[in-house]
Amino acid sequence: MHPSGEVGRFEMENLSSPSGDFCRYATSDSPVMNSNDSHASMPKIDHAKFAALIHRLYDVVSELEQMFPGRPFTPDGHMVGSIGECLVADAFDLTLMPPSNTGFDAQDPHGNQIEIKATQAARVAFRSCPQHTIIIRIHKDGTFETCYNGPGQLIWDTFKDKTRPSNGQYSIALSRVRELNDTVPDDQRVKGVA
Repeated sequence: MHPSGEVGRFEMENLSSPSGDFCRYATSDSPVMNSNDSHASMPKIDHAKFAALIHRLYDVVSELEQMFPGRPFTPDGHMVGSIGECLVADAFDLTLMPPSNTGFDAQDPHGNQIEIKATQAARVAFRSCPQHTIIIRIHKDGTFETCYNGPGQLIWDTFKDKTRPSNGQYSIALSRVRELNDTVPDDQRVKGVA
């Protein structure tokens, strides 16, 4: 399914970009992009190779789980976060910032700051209010569902009047995220790659 911000699966085999067969990322020595920067000047990632590597990773996970029944080999933590950031950047033609960038993970071609949240579970967490956020759930076959694509304030408002948890992160269920996603007007979504 096209990652237009609607809830649904996105098949990685269908990756393409309006500017070619690649997405871009900022390296640690690249300046953070702003709306005056040339989006095309960033390094490129090969869609087909990226999709194949993600599929191989999840194939290996599946084989290990079959070899050792009852033992989970689910990718988690930084790996899921990085995979999610790359999947979203690829699907929405975003420029990734260096890892652990404060407040946002990517920028669109217009310089809008995008916080990307990825999970294989049922919840995601936030430390601060992002300008815009895209939340995905990664499936065991390496495909993903776009659960939310809209203004960060809409998510952040759900934490109003709640005491900040001891770990500093407010948590929200994907079921609630999907409900909020249904209220986001199309003109407030990051447009996916056709």
